Formats: sequence, structure tokens, C-alpha cells
Amino acid sequence: MGFKKLSTLGTLLIGASVLLSGCASGPKYFDNNQLASNKEAMVKEFTDSDGSRHIRKVSGKKVIIPTFQVEFLVKTGGAADSYDAMSKNRSSASASYAMKGVSEKTMQDITNQMYAKFVKDLTAAGYTVVPQSELAKSDFYKKLAAKFDKKSPFKDGSLLGGNDESLFFAASGQPMYFSMDDGKGGIGNVFSQAGSGLGGESIMDLEGELMHAFDAALVRPRLVVGFASVSESGGTTSSSVSARMGVAVASKESKVTFYPETYKIIGRDKYQVDSNRGSVFLKKPILAGDNVVNEVANVTSTGTQVGMVALNALSLLSGGGSYAHKDFEARMNEPAYREAALKHLNAASEMLVFKAKSE
Repeated sequence: MGFKKLSTLGTLLIGASVLLSGCASGPKYFDNNQLASNKEAMVKEFTDSDGSRHIRKVSGKKVIIPTFQVEFLVKTGGAADSYDAMSKNRSSASASYAMKGVSEKTMQDITNQMYAKFVKDLTAAGYTVVPQSELAKSDFYKKLAAKFDKKSPFKDGSLLGGNDESLFFAASGQPMYFSMDDGKGGIGNVFSQAGSGLGGESIMDLEGELMHAFDAALVRPRLVVGFASVSESGGTTSSSVSARMGVAVASKESKVTFYPETYKIIGRDKYQVDSNRGSVFLKKPILAGDNVVNEVANVTSTGTQVGMVALNALSLLSGGGSYAHKDFEARMNEPAYREAALKHLNAASEMLVFKAKSE
């Protein structure tokens, strides 16, 4: 996904020490100057779309944004295996990386600034955004918040999968919730979406009523920002897990989805969001070259170390392989993280809106 398979800062190798230095050849960092001088080329390189005809239906129209979200990756990791068929030797390596030093207040402030930036970008592109103050007066919006708000920050497994953990923030004054087509929120979220069929009101029902009441399309944005890009490698003699530390706006899951229409529920004077939709998304991660990490510390517990020694001893007796696991903390320079995150999230917002307008 958007953060994986880059280069090395901290590396865990079977039978080797941990390295905490950069590679000779690193990834290509995003050039904001190029975005300013050659926007069309940068948008073509970094963005893509799906469902263009539905995006075009929203172009220049009135829109509502019931929840604007930024997902902050706070924990990630990886694992790799190797196996030599001749010797029957097997090795496994795993590592976890936790982000420290960035407060929830800073994350909320970044989210609020990005909401304002996104609204500004949409307005400049010809869309009319219903103000949050107007949405907040609606009884449908009040019901949406009362019934489905998970509250910011909401901690959950990342959309990027694996063992990742994220904090999800909605802009201040907005509910934090996930629609059924979002794939988030667990099984309870799926059941909540069955509301219309069970005589209740689902998210799709209340959003549809909002769209009908304001005669507007619905826009559902989420931007995803990470702090570590993980690589995994396994061969015949060794396995390794590595991570390059630095702000990155994730591809695929950083996207804006457009819902142009509602439909009237049969036999009821009620409206629901039509499932037809289009989306614009990052097809490449936006990597920041800024130095945002004060240090990467090995915080592997004594218990884990003892467990690895015991596991390897047992494996040796049984003719098995070798195993290693380490835990790291990436301790951020908070002002540098904030600046880098805002700069590159701003670029993502600008490019995604430009892509939508050009469909």
C-alpha cells in the first residue's frame, strides 16, 4: 500500500545488529516547487480516478461534507521469512515502530487546517460548499452525530492493513463515523447500515436526507499520513525488516469520493445516498524529505528478548530456524512533523481537487 517498500533507516537482520543510518540511494521526495510550476504534470504523475462520470455530475455543484477526516498512522511494522531448501534452515524477522512525540492536539489542529484548505480548494474549483454552521443546524445532521459519532480521535487498525494502528480525526464540530462502503468500524458498523431495512435510520439514510434537504451532492474525503515506510525482505540465508522514517501521505487510501445523487426509498418519503459514486485518489505516496525524527530508540522489552532467546534455543534443539523481533520508538520533532505534514497534505488536497475538476 502507500507506505510500504521504500528504503532503510532502521534495519533488523537475523544474526546482525540494528542499523540506524540512511541509505546511499533514498526515495524520490515530493517537489512542491514542481507542483507550483507544473501542476498538470504532477497531478498526472500522482493521482488517478475511478467512476469519472459520477465525478463529472458533481462538478461545479453545491456539496456537503458531513465528515472530513485525516488518518494518522501511529504504529506500523513488518515481518519477513527466509528458507534454504538445501540446508532446511529457516529464519524469521519482525519489527514494530511506534510514533511518539506528536500530541493529539497537534493532530486535531492539522485536521482542522486541512478541512479549511480542502474547502478553499473546492471553492476555487467552482464547487459551492455548504458551510459547517449550516449543516450543524439540520436535525438530520444532529441525528447523524448523536447516533454514529465515534468521537475524535478514534483508534483503529489502519486502512493500510497488517498490524498498523491509526488515530482518525474529523474536523472540529463534525462527527467521526464510517460509512458501510468505507470498510471501517468493524461488524457493528455493518449492522448500523441496515437501519433502513430494520425500520431505523442508517448513515446512508441520514446522509441522503441531508443531500435532499440541501439539494447538494455529498463529498467524502480522507487523507492518510504516516511516519515510517516499511520494507520486508526474505532470501535463502537471511530475512530483514527495515523502515525509513519520514512523513508520507499514503497512496490509494488518501482519496475524495463524490456521491452525486440520492434515491427515494420505495413506499416511504425518505431519501438515501445512491451507491453510484466516483473517487479521485493518490496513486503514488507523497514523500517528505524533511527530517522530522529526533531519534529511533530500541525499546524491546526484557521479556521479549528472553522469549526470543528461548525460542531460538528450542528451535536449535529441534533443527529448526532462528527468530528475531525488536520494537522501536520513532520520537518525533513535533514542530517539524507538523510543518511537513501540513505542507504535503496541502499538496495532496490541491492535486486531488484539480484531478476531480479535470475529469
